[in-house]
Amino acid sequence: MSDVLNLQTQPLDNGLFVEASAGTGKTFSVAALIVRAIATDESLSISEILVTTFTRNAAAELRDRVRRRLVHTAKALRDGNNPDGDAIVEMLQRGSTFDIRESINRITRAIIEFDTATISTIHSVCTKIIALAGETTALAGEDDQARIIAEVVNDALVAQSTRTPVIDEELLVAVVAKKIGEPLTGMWIDTQVATDSELVQRLQKLVAHCVSQVEEKLEEHPSFDFLIRRAHTLVHGGKAATALREFRRKYRYLIVDEAQDTDSQQWEIFRGIFPIEGEQATGTLIAVGDPKQSIYKFRGADIDAYTRERAKGVVRTLRTNYRSDGPVIDGLNALFDGATFGEDISYVNVNVPKDNHESAVVGVEPVEVVTLSEVTNNSDLADAASSRVAQLLNGTTLLHGNPIVPKDIVVLVKSGAVGSRVERNLRRLSIPAVSTGTASVMQSETAEHFRVLLRALERFADASRVRHVLGTPFFGVPLTSRAILDDNFISHIQEQLSDWATILRRSGVAALSATVLSDADTIAMLSAGLGGERRLTDFSHLTDLLFAETGGAGCSPTQALEALAELHLVNPTSETVSRRVESDSDAVQIMTIHVAKGLEFPVVVVADLWHGALFNGGNEVPVFRLRQEDSQVVSGRVVDIGWVIGAESPIGGVRRLEEACEEYSRLLYVAATRAKHHVSILHALDVSDSIVPQLFDADALAGKNPSVTVVDGATLPTARSYKAPEIAASTHAPGTATMPEAVIQTYRRTSFTGITDKQKGDSSHAHMETQSGGEEGERIFSRVTGYAAVSVEFGVPAMPLARIPGGTHIGKILHSVYELIDPAHHDLHEH
Repeated sequence: MSDVLNLQTQPLDNGLFVEASAGTGKTFSVAALIVRAIATDESLSISEILVTTFTRNAAAELRDRVRRRLVHTAKALRDGNNPDGDAIVEMLQRGSTFDIRESINRITRAIIEFDTATISTIHSVCTKIIALAGETTALAGEDDQARIIAEVVNDALVAQSTRTPVIDEELLVAVVAKKIGEPLTGMWIDTQVATDSELVQRLQKLVAHCVSQVEEKLEEHPSFDFLIRRAHTLVHGGKAATALREFRRKYRYLIVDEAQDTDSQQWEIFRGIFPIEGEQATGTLIAVGDPKQSIYKFRGADIDAYTRERAKGVVRTLRTNYRSDGPVIDGLNALFDGATFGEDISYVNVNVPKDNHESAVVGVEPVEVVTLSEVTNNSDLADAASSRVAQLLNGTTLLHGNPIVPKDIVVLVKSGAVGSRVERNLRRLSIPAVSTGTASVMQSETAEHFRVLLRALERFADASRVRHVLGTPFFGVPLTSRAILDDNFISHIQEQLSDWATILRRSGVAALSATVLSDADTIAMLSAGLGGERRLTDFSHLTDLLFAETGGAGCSPTQALEALAELHLVNPTSETVSRRVESDSDAVQIMTIHVAKGLEFPVVVVADLWHGALFNGGNEVPVFRLRQEDSQVVSGRVVDIGWVIGAESPIGGVRRLEEACEEYSRLLYVAATRAKHHVSILHALDVSDSIVPQLFDADALAGKNPSVTVVDGATLPTARSYKAPEIAASTHAPGTATMPEAVIQTYRRTSFTGITDKQKGDSSHAHMETQSGGEEGERIFSRVTGYAAVSVEFGVPAMPLARIPGGTHIGKILHSVYELIDPAHHDLHEH
């Protein structure tokens, strides 16, 4: 039997693994299988299908796709057509009239009941298990978990303060935190390196004691990430037998999306719910993913856990790429021919759809490897990437017959440092560029400026703090200006800071942000220059983060500073602090490969040096898989606790390097497969430890395969400033409008108050009194005075009425004035 998934005939058995290479329609297939199950099983309700995926965003997208697929299928069956050639519609249309009617009824019922469907993250699944077991799902914050770990470790080391050698507290905290996050990862120490047996035993007992104590405390005050641990304990601890029976009764299907990003603990939960065999094997577990795209090890993903589970099931693959042009697919097949991405993870050649054999680009080949000489550092790499982008924008490269424009291009990088350099270079060439996911917003200049502002609000009587904040974009006063020595000027700024501090205390961070941005001078300073949009975006992002940290309530500047300090401790790779895209205008996008996963772009430039041997995990807790050939007592995933006492094993160094290179190869695969029409992969020839020669096919890399073009980077034209192509005006001849069959009134006569009342709509909520002026939309009134700010500019020379108070009474007066006067009167100003 073929291993290619047939959406129409594949039995939906427990233990089915669907592996979907990039662009082959993973989400499409998941939705199709759900629709098929619903349409063909009278007894199955949409509420009995549980789908879990990696992130909230992925869950939201999958939920939307499933619902739309249900609606599309029902409509196609009712209309009796199938213009898209949908496999599930085709299968259902082969049935009798009665069967088709029944399928429509079942799908319609699923659409009506769709709100009962559970499509969520693994944490949500764990919450359901815990709730069914009758335990509380109330959570403490992640900072509470970090505090508990720090306190437990500190107490344990204080108790051993008289013993030598002294164990490093910071390293011990890191190891304990890792064990809490990965409880099934074993503890291991290389006794060939750590030869002091007494110290080894002491360390082992100390780590075990700290982990045990932390787990006990987290049982009482559980954190978000501890949900998985609690659910695992319930499923395998015998405490939740009744809950598991109820769970199995409630759900018949469990579909694990992005299964390659799971870990051993999660798989034990899944298999505890739906085991493969035994009397409890009543439900169906289906896993969907792509091991070639497992790139989240830093978040705890364990690709070995996936491959172990896959070996127990039935594997089917998706082999047709619907994302990319045929020539792009052929080129990637040639480049990755024979490539491996880890143990038991091989490249799978994908097919070209029958109607997609032509390339949409002219002036550049679909797949190009750009070789770079004398490029050995990130600065040179960024220069090369910028030059490549500039070349693609030179006007001779066409996409769908039109010149490529900045918004068609994305530059994918592995590190934020490269992305920042590329963005700066492109801006120097007048090429609009925006970045996302390349760095933490907490590491931005705006975060530091925000901190300086809060310090000034904390002690606005301190002239030194006032002068410090004057130099930030909030005021934009050069520190060389004589104004900062003017006592009257400083006094004026202190009054403004006093007002802002009062707003922060009374109304919170959001109110402070709105007040700051309502000042015309401040907004002009923040938005000035090429980095203006970036500063405004970062400021908005920081406001949102501080708003969440402070609970949205009024707070003191000191409390806001403490919240900002807490945010600085958040992992820079966290989505929470990952910098947002500052503009949706026509601009080159620059993003990390991790952020780009799951997305697609017309033109892709992949920029990294792809170092292998430069992997340096010295600052990270050493976690790796021990193999049987390592001749150790244990095998599998372990944490080397010898790292705490400076006795890290060289075996771990070798294994970690191997795993890093495997993950780098998967990152390169993810990056290259984002392209729809063209991909340029930069290859630095002088990087001796580059993974590119080991991963790519030698003939393709040497230019001997017609599907791949190798370009000498030295032949690229010198980058020059970009000039956007002019858009020709339309010259369509005017025509006669066609009268509609019926005239429908699309306007009504009303007042401004009526408009706002209409926007509010009907409400069933309890009536709440509002103060005068509550109907206003965008606030242009100072929160301090209640009058329009003098400095607000509206693009007109003067606003004589700008400082009139707002409210319904004033509105009525103005209505009367405008009804009585003639704005076209030649002597209007005299009257």
